[in-house]
Amino acid sequence: SATAASAAAAGEAGSPSTLPEPGDPRVRLRCRRMGRPRSPHAEVPTVSGRSEALGWWLLCGLVAATAGLALLTGLPRQAPLRRPAGAAALFSRASTVAPRAHTSETTAGGMDKSYLRAGLEESYSIWAMPRGTQADLLQQEIDAQRAAHRGAPFFPPHVTMLAGIKLSGEEVLERAKALARQLPPYYILFDQVARGEIYFQCVYLLCKKDEDTMAAGALARTIYDLPTPPYMPHLSLLYSHTSEEKREAAVLAARERLYGDEAGVALPQNGFHVDSLTIWYTPGEDESCLSWVMLAELPLTGRV
Repeated sequence: SATAASAAAAGEAGSPSTLPEPGDPRVRLRCRRMGRPRSPHAEVPTVSGRSEALGWWLLCGLVAATAGLALLTGLPRQAPLRRPAGAAALFSRASTVAPRAHTSETTAGGMDKSYLRAGLEESYSIWAMPRGTQADLLQQEIDAQRAAHRGAPFFPPHVTMLAGIKLSGEEVLERAKALARQLPPYYILFDQVARGEIYFQCVYLLCKKDEDTMAAGALARTIYDLPTPPYMPHLSLLYSHTSEEKREAAVLAARERLYGDEAGVALPQNGFHVDSLTIWYTPGEDESCLSWVMLAELPLTGRV
């Protein structure tokens, strides 16, 4: 019948195996919706292929990250720097540009001299160093001067007993022990903030030349048999080649910060007690002070 023929024709047209004609409007509508070329044979894009590729990339990235982490955790870690107690404790909060502390131990094979730097002379100094709050405040002033003068180096607060010692490290330590046995504790008293004309005496706290301080310097020169210019005890605040005008400005700034309107406003004491000496490797030609190393700290056990 006509009804059966119409149903058969409809079923044949809806069959998956039947392709519509190229001019069929249903094909054009479907192509426009999918953004594909207007072809009756165009396939509907899927995301399964792209998802699979993305999964492989994520897996490769995870494997690479795991391998990198395993490599980093397997590297040997650098042992922390051994720092002597006492005056060297000041370095525990110092920056990476600070002079280093070194424990020199004399063994059967001789003194450990790994601190020496190639191309720099073997030269040593004997220092008296403040402690505690006084050391912290003086270090703050040194840091303030560094901040105001680009390129100025870091160094800890100290008063030099003797510098420019051109002996072997072993000999320097042996004579330092003799010095510490003969030298009794004493007190260094500050006089005023002043400035000098050379790099290592740019701005400093001049110390009073009292009997005990001058006797300590004289004994050091005797034990090391080192004639030097007249002893001028001082605590440096700035190493720099800056101009005379800037040096004078630095002196005024230091006076204001350290003393204010009345002496002792910032500093709890106008000086510090010396009960030990420290031995330093200090090549004079290294103005950066990065090669400077503290070798030992010895208590003063002499009797008055």
